Amino acid sequence: MSSNQKSAALQRHQSDRGSVRRARERTRGIRDRTHPRRSRDRSPDDVYLRRIRELCDQYNVLMICDEIQTGIARTGRLLAHEWAGIKPDLVFLGKAISGGMYPVSCVLGSKEVMLTVEPGTHGSTYGGNPLGSAVAIAALEIVEEEQLTERAQGLGEVLRAGLRDIQAKDPMIKTIRGRGLLNAIVIDESKTGGHSAWDLCMLMKEKGLLAKPTHQNIIRLAPPLVITEQQIQTALRIISDAVAELPSLKGKKEAEVLPEGEKGVHIGVEN
Repeated sequence: MSSNQKSAALQRHQSDRGSVRRARERTRGIRDRTHPRRSRDRSPDDVYLRRIRELCDQYNVLMICDEIQTGIARTGRLLAHEWAGIKPDLVFLGKAISGGMYPVSCVLGSKEVMLTVEPGTHGSTYGGNPLGSAVAIAALEIVEEEQLTERAQGLGEVLRAGLRDIQAKDPMIKTIRGRGLLNAIVIDESKTGGHSAWDLCMLMKEKGLLAKPTHQNIIRLAPPLVITEQQIQTALRIISDAVAELPSLKGKKEAEVLPEGEKGVHIGVEN
């Protein structure tokens, strides 16, 4: 790819390989978040990612995976793109690689890509911070020693099984999805008595469980990798109680916390 080629920003719908193909002439790289997006809490499917890898190889385009939220064991693999069996050209990491102790982020890349950056051509004031580097190394060692990747996979199965049991009893829960310890609940607002995911999360908070609502109808569950099975069972009881209680809740708790820009936002979900 010549240096005078113009960069192209690629906006695409999930699994829309056609848009990738159409943009190839001016595309230098494709950055894909392998985590469930804020708006949908849904991951790109493995077939899609493998096809994007093929197209990147075919047209000499860099494939870049953003693993800032999914990297370091969160989905039951050390890096989430491993589920698709692909090898990206660049990977972004952050958050969990810090072990929750120090702000750390990094970029992983193939030799062919990283060696194009010559001394003096790229720098960062805080890049290569010794303390940050030591923290990241220690965090990775703990992930390996305590087998947190395997734990995330196993405990995620326990969590989803429990959520499906709740779903079987209450049609308010429309969809359960996720991998490892990154999961989402999609609620059917026609069965909530006029309440939203925000209301449900606030109700769970009052009962002792913190969860992240995304827009009106989706709840993200991303517990720490060191959570125990007993704590998951406690969380499931709280979720079950909150779901049962929500339709009869008086008032709308979302009014206390919902940002103005997210009021009335609904996200369509395909099962």
